Amino acid sequence: MPFRIFASSSRLSHYLLLTLTAGLLLATGNAELPLIDRDEPRFAEASREMWERSEWIIPHFNQEYRFDKPPLSYWLMQLGAILQGGHFSEFAVRLPAVLSAWLVGLMIYEMGRERFDRATGLWAGVAWFASAQVLIHGRLAVADMPLIAAITAATWAIWQLLSREDCPRTWQGVLYLSLAFGFLAKGPLAWFCPLLTVVLYRLLWRKPLPLRRLGLMPGLPLSLGLVGLWGIPAMVMTQGSFWHQGVGHHLVERGLTPLNGRGFTPLFYFVSSFFSLYPAIAWLGGTLRSLSRHWNAETAFLLAWLLGPYLIFSFYATQLSHYILPAFPAALLLLARTATSPETGDRWHRVVFAVVTGGGALLTLLLLLIGVGEDFAPEKLPLRHFVLALAAIAGGLTLTAWTAAQRKHGLVLAGLIMVATGFRAGSHSLHSLSPVAALAPVFQAMPEDTLFAAQGFEEPSLVYYAHRHWSMGIETAEDMEKFIAEAGPRVVLLQRGETRLDAWLARYLTFLRLPKPKPDTPSLKRWLTRLETPASGYRLIRQAGVNTARLSWVELDIWIKTQ
Repeated sequence: MPFRIFASSSRLSHYLLLTLTAGLLLATGNAELPLIDRDEPRFAEASREMWERSEWIIPHFNQEYRFDKPPLSYWLMQLGAILQGGHFSEFAVRLPAVLSAWLVGLMIYEMGRERFDRATGLWAGVAWFASAQVLIHGRLAVADMPLIAAITAATWAIWQLLSREDCPRTWQGVLYLSLAFGFLAKGPLAWFCPLLTVVLYRLLWRKPLPLRRLGLMPGLPLSLGLVGLWGIPAMVMTQGSFWHQGVGHHLVERGLTPLNGRGFTPLFYFVSSFFSLYPAIAWLGGTLRSLSRHWNAETAFLLAWLLGPYLIFSFYATQLSHYILPAFPAALLLLARTATSPETGDRWHRVVFAVVTGGGALLTLLLLLIGVGEDFAPEKLPLRHFVLALAAIAGGLTLTAWTAAQRKHGLVLAGLIMVATGFRAGSHSLHSLSPVAALAPVFQAMPEDTLFAAQGFEEPSLVYYAHRHWSMGIETAEDMEKFIAEAGPRVVLLQRGETRLDAWLARYLTFLRLPKPKPDTPSLKRWLTRLETPASGYRLIRQAGVNTARLSWVELDIWIKTQ
C-alpha cells in the first residue's frame, strides 16, 4: 500500500513510488494535449527538421535557422521520436521533459535522504512532481527541464565536493559533465546558477570554502571542450550568427527588454512562487522559523541555492514565472524538512498554511462555479469541461496539502489521482478545442507542391501540425493578392475574429478595460473579395477554437485551392 511505502526505509520502494508519481502526474494526457504556447511547436518542428535534414549542428524551423537555443533539447526529442518509431508526436517530443523532471525528483530524494532523513527526501521528491510549475513545465517540449536537471546535478556535485573531505572524484566528473550538458541545453545560465550558489554560500556561511576540491583546472577545460565540439562548428557554419543571435539577442537583449512591453515588477517572483510552488509553499511559515532555529552548513547551502535564481532573474527584464525553477530543489528540501518535523505546530506556520491552502480552495470553488454556471455556446462547450478539469487539478493539489499535513498518506494518493484525472480530462478538452490540430489532416492531405500563407493567425503550431513551410507576417501581407491569384495549389489562412481572455474577464471584473474589437482592414476586405470570386478556384473551411499561445478564442477562414 502507498502509505506503507512512506514508512518504508527501502530505497527501491521509494524509487518505485517516485517513478509512479512522476508517471501519474507528468505523463498523463501528454499524447492528447496539443502543443501549446509558441515554444513547444518551435522546438518540436525544429527537432523534426533537423532529423529530416540529417543535420546535427544547426537547428532549423520553418526552413530557416533557429538560433534560440543550443541543440541538446532537439537531440533529446529525436530520441523520443525514435522510441515511437520515428514519429514526432506530442508524447514523443515531451518525453525528454518528463524524464528530466523524473531525474530531478530522484536527485532531490537522494539529497534529502542523505542530508536529513528518508522521510524528508521522499516528501520533497513527491512535492517536486506535485508543484504547480513542475506540473506544467515537467511535460512541455522545451529546453527548461533538461536545463533544470543539469543545474540540479551540478549543484548537488558542488555540495558534495565542498562538504565532504573524502568525496570521490567521480563527483567532479558529474559537475563538469552537467555543466556541459546544461550549456548545450540552454546556454550560459547553466553555469550562472551553480556559480552564484557558491558565492552566496560563502557569504552566508562565513567560512572559507575548500574550492580546490572542485577540480577547476581539469574540469573547466573538459566542459568547454565538450561544448566546443558543437559550438565551434556552429559558429563557423553560421559565420558567428549563432553566438550573436543566440546569446546577444535571446539572452542579453531579452534581459534588458520587458516581454511584450510589460512593466518590471521587483516582487514578481516572490508573489508568483505562491502559485509555482503550490501546494508545498503552504509550509513557508514554519520553514522561515526553522531556518533561524536550525542554522547550519546544510541550510546555509540550500538557502544560497534558493536565492541564486531569484537574484539573477529579479534583475532580468523578461519576467516569466518558470525562470526560477532552478531554485525549486533547494526550496522543496527546506519545505520538506519543515513538513516532516514535529515542530510545525506554531501559530505562524498554521496561519500561513491556512491562508495558502484556503486560497487554493477558493480558486477551486471559483473554477467550479464558472464551469457549472457559465452559459457556454454549443461550439464552446468543451471549455466547460476544461474549466472543470482545472478545478479538479486545483482541488487535488489542495487536498494533497491538507492530507499531507495530517499524515494521511492514502488520501494524499487520492489527491494526486485527482490531479492526474484533471490533466487527462483537460488535455482531451484542449485537443477538441485546438483549431490547428483539427486542421492538420486537411493541411497534410494537400499536394506536395502546395504553398501556405497565413495572416492574423501566425502561430508556430501551423508549421508543426501541417509539417509544411508557411509564409507569415508583413512580407506575406504585401504579396498576398499576388499569392492568391497565382496558379497552383494554395492554402490561405485568415483570422476573422478573436476574443481575448481579458475581454471575457472584463464581464466579471469591471475594473478591467474592455479591449476594443479590431475592424477588418482594407487589405483583408480586398483579399476576401478575390477569394470569394467563383472563378478563384478556392473553397472555404471555417474553424474556431482556442489559441493557447494568446489565451483567446479565434475564428479562422481557411481558403483552399487544390490546383
